[in-house]
Amino acid sequence: MSQKKLLIFDANDTVIDIIKYAKEAGYYAITCDNNPQHEGHKYADKNVFISTYDVESLKKHFGKEEIAGIIYFTSEHGLYAASQLDEFLGVQGITVDTYSKISDKGNFRILLEENGMNYPKYQIITKYEQLDFKKIEFPVIVKPVDGIGGNVGVSKASDVKELDLAVKSAFENSRTSRAIIEEFIESDFQINGDCIVVNGELKGSFLGKHVYEVEQSIIPYATIFSEEVIGEKLKQEIDNEIRKVIKASNVCTGILNVELRVKANGEIYFIEINPRHSGNRIYELMSKCASISMSKLAVNLALNKNIPMNLDMNMKEKAYAYGILYSKENGILKKLTLSEELEKYVVDKLIFKEVGDEISEFQHLRDRLGLLLLEFPTDEVMMRVMENFYHYYTVEVK
Repeated sequence: MSQKKLLIFDANDTVIDIIKYAKEAGYYAITCDNNPQHEGHKYADKNVFISTYDVESLKKHFGKEEIAGIIYFTSEHGLYAASQLDEFLGVQGITVDTYSKISDKGNFRILLEENGMNYPKYQIITKYEQLDFKKIEFPVIVKPVDGIGGNVGVSKASDVKELDLAVKSAFENSRTSRAIIEEFIESDFQINGDCIVVNGELKGSFLGKHVYEVEQSIIPYATIFSEEVIGEKLKQEIDNEIRKVIKASNVCTGILNVELRVKANGEIYFIEINPRHSGNRIYELMSKCASISMSKLAVNLALNKNIPMNLDMNMKEKAYAYGILYSKENGILKKLTLSEELEKYVVDKLIFKEVGDEISEFQHLRDRLGLLLLEFPTDEVMMRVMENFYHYYTVEVK
């Protein structure tokens, strides 16, 4: 009997554990993207070098293979390819219709409106001249309608000059040259996290609160996770809103990354939702709280088998966070040092910039110096560290 084949899009280092587990479980792992340098390719049984946006070439190539399941994990590029191939290959996954409803920011706003849910006021344009300035109240958020993820092309504009630059950036980073301009929702509670959906039902959600250097910022330097951070009542209300989106968009089985804002009056506003794991390695923290690692779950969800009945996230005993290491100034990195106190809580560390590299003030995700995944014994310790995170490490710049 031949091995079942798993197709894994975007072979960056986040999929290495997935490939290892798939092979240990007896599956044949095929990686696909147009970057031969990606680390994941080394671990696969077979590599295919085709762009994940070249749908016709992907169909022509993989139409000859008997693919049992498709995995895209954290990849926006892989997500697009999967949405185009799942139905074509007859495997379980995200449909073109569902992808269009929630990944396209314009269509998602329409879905929210049709289902009586809260959403920011917005307008979509294909050229700057279409802007209706009468409807704009600064500040506004400007995004590509169909971007590549990672906040690329996303800006906050506080005046007309900033709006001009923001729209240009959004156009440049949209596959269809469309930009969405939406109101900035003032909120003390910005929620982000990942959810597990099985056969159209929400089975588990791992939700945390963003932490910002400045409340008006759009890029958080951390997200903190514990039962106390959000509270049981608000968590249930958010889960119910997520269930409405699952039903309205016909999500069947997979992962949803959600971003919401909660106003002071308790109103919940969806900002974005994506049918994949979020960035910043939240999946590693989820694995510590679930009955199964997210890498194993990715394989099982793709094949719709061996999915645990209980996928609740257990955060009763510990608190978790990711923290972005960043600089407040431009220059050349001279030294990056973590304090002994901070080192005690680190469970994984990724360093993106080396001594001698040019670095920039933290304004975009590409400005990150590194990323820490953290585990704390109590909420109190977590809050003490994460609310003063920048003081627990030093950045020397020349």
